[in-house]
Amino acid sequence: MNDWSEFNTAMIVARLGTISAAASTLNVHRATVSRHLDVVERALGTNLFVRHPRGVELTEAGEEMLVVTQDVEHLFNALKGKIRNSKTSQEGELIVTSVWGVMPLVMPAVKAFREMRPGITIQFVCGEENLRLEYGEAHVAVRAGPKPTDLDYVVRKAPAARFSPYIDKTSLSAFESSSAFKSWRELPSIWLSGYEKLPSAKPIQSHTSAENAALIVDTPAAVLPAVLAGVGVGYLPRHIGAQYDQLVELDPMNESRSIPLWVISHRDLSKTPKVVEFVRLLTQMMENAR
Repeated sequence: MNDWSEFNTAMIVARLGTISAAASTLNVHRATVSRHLDVVERALGTNLFVRHPRGVELTEAGEEMLVVTQDVEHLFNALKGKIRNSKTSQEGELIVTSVWGVMPLVMPAVKAFREMRPGITIQFVCGEENLRLEYGEAHVAVRAGPKPTDLDYVVRKAPAARFSPYIDKTSLSAFESSSAFKSWRELPSIWLSGYEKLPSAKPIQSHTSAENAALIVDTPAAVLPAVLAGVGVGYLPRHIGAQYDQLVELDPMNESRSIPLWVISHRDLSKTPKVVEFVRLLTQMMENAR
């Protein structure tokens, strides 16, 4: 065996459970997949798979093969990420990622960095999924919640994000004019599904509930438009809610709804000029935005 392809095929068969599924994934003929399996089994001198009409099952040796090949795949991916990240320092691309609510804190640093390093293209990835810095999926990340514990990450604490309940002024006036109005806590609310599963959202979980919600949304980015439309009370980062004159901040003195923020880079990239410069700008501007 002269290359990785046969073991890669065996790993995919082991994951998918059938030769047909592996052939479809690899875009090759079933006979090619079977030939690769034969090559691997001859090389190792043992049977890795038990064939049956419904597909294949791993033998004990096959289980060991899967563990090793997945480790090798991980190393290959990490190597590709390192090579991709080390190609350029003051040219090329800088990939930055954060959740939606943190985006307004990141963009001033993006603007300043672009003015300083026009030769570098910045890609911003917004989403709840944590991109893997070790694979080069991102160079700098801003994450909310508990401090990341990955030993390969360089983690810097940033000022916490404070959340407050907001409502549209017109809606609030209409509710307050009603004789039934007693407290803003009884007003229609907007609930983000998945709050209970997000460690970063624990500080505000006790202040809102899916029960009796006027609207349930599946992304944090939907809370702001819903509040602006007058649907009800929604929890927003204060650095976002304060930008809109038509919104009223309810319970502004409550300091208990703060969520920690962290600026993260990978140790293999943390000293490259473009990452050093961007992280410096980002942490400085996040501090000034407090």
